[in-house]
Amino acid sequence: MAIYRCNHTNIGRTTHDAGTAGAHARYVLRRSACTDIVAKHTPAAAPGQHGAVRAWLDAEEAADRINARVIDKINLALPIELNAEQNRAAVSDFCERLTQGQVPYLAAIHAGPKDAHNPHAHVIVRDRHYETGKRVIGTSSKGSTDKIRSLWETVANEHLERAGRPERIDHRSLEDQAEAARQAGDHEKAVALDRKPTIHIGPAPLRMEARGEKPVSKAKPEGARVIDYPKIDKGRSRSAYNAEIIDLNQRRAMPQPPRPKQPNIAQRLVDTQSAERKERPAKPSLSDAAREAAVLRYWKLVDEIEEAAPPPRMDEAAKMATFEKRMADEKKRAMDEAFQKARITMIAVLEHDEQHKPKSALEAAWKAAKGLLGIDPAKTQRAALVGVVSENGKNRTLSVR
Repeated sequence: MAIYRCNHTNIGRTTHDAGTAGAHARYVLRRSACTDIVAKHTPAAAPGQHGAVRAWLDAEEAADRINARVIDKINLALPIELNAEQNRAAVSDFCERLTQGQVPYLAAIHAGPKDAHNPHAHVIVRDRHYETGKRVIGTSSKGSTDKIRSLWETVANEHLERAGRPERIDHRSLEDQAEAARQAGDHEKAVALDRKPTIHIGPAPLRMEARGEKPVSKAKPEGARVIDYPKIDKGRSRSAYNAEIIDLNQRRAMPQPPRPKQPNIAQRLVDTQSAERKERPAKPSLSDAAREAAVLRYWKLVDEIEEAAPPPRMDEAAKMATFEKRMADEKKRAMDEAFQKARITMIAVLEHDEQHKPKSALEAAWKAAKGLLGIDPAKTQRAALVGVVSENGKNRTLSVR
């Protein structure tokens, strides 16, 4: 069955030691693994012959700026349903579409006896125009990895179709594929996709297990962080982890007994209420004459209630007392306003004429307030208005009572 794998990583000057890109080319072109090469705009290379390519990459790295990305690495799982020529054509088509024929690339295909069950290709891309040296693909841009993964899905499926094979690969996660199947109404496919993915096992761990050795995971620094693999795998090898996942997926795929249908309490309540309504006798409808008679009886009853309990009425004496109280309150309010105005007038006189003595100032204020108060001081024996003047610097106050 064709599987999907397309991993995209990179080698940069600040993230890797000098010469790492050339060393990677040497590794993927080793004679013991490399069976074929697809390349363009790079020095000549062949399985086991990597000297020219490595020297070229070292020179390109030395010419790059200090924080530049030297190469992009893409690892492709090739469909086992295709033969060597068909897989070579698929890899070449992918590289040409990715680079648009303007960027140097080299793909080392590993499909020898050791990789017969896992044919794959290591693609090295130098995202620089082979003439101008400018960026073309934009492999460092956001979303570039998704575009590369989607492109490999398209190319591989096209070549599977040309070969007359029904198998297809999908770059989406199993969860996304299951959700798409559910939305399309293909519940059988959704159930089949409802499983946990296994992880890739490289050749080195497989050889160790064949010798009876157990691979030991180690913490690995990656950029500014350190990945604690011993904590992640909990002492299990990748093969042991995959065995657990396969067992879990098989149990999920087994037919499950149907669950007993739980009663819908809300629906039962609605059904009961509907049955009770149907059993109730229908209400008799009133004719127009009966409705009119009921209205007349209502108003007659209202009249009887009002006659039996008339509202309380005030006699003449109570009305007069209430009127006099209102007049007294109004007079008191008017007098209070008049005294307040007189007080304001007297204060204004004191502030205006600093040369007056307290007595003359008081008399002037009293005369000014006389019209407001409506009092004739010549006929008034008792003091209705007393002015008290207190001096505190330039502030003088006059109180009225």
